[in-house]
Amino acid sequence: MDQLEVQIRLIPVATPPLQQKVDEIAQMIHLMAQFAGTELRK
Repeated sequence: MDQLEVQIRLIPVATPPLQQKVDEIAQMIHLMAQFAGTELRK
């Protein structure tokens, strides 16, 4: 997951609002994984 976030952050055309949405989605996926009993490696 962290590798995916790093790759997304490297996109030079990403605008701040888009980056905020990406961060929110990444956090939501992380929370969903926790509720599902799956831990994402950090």
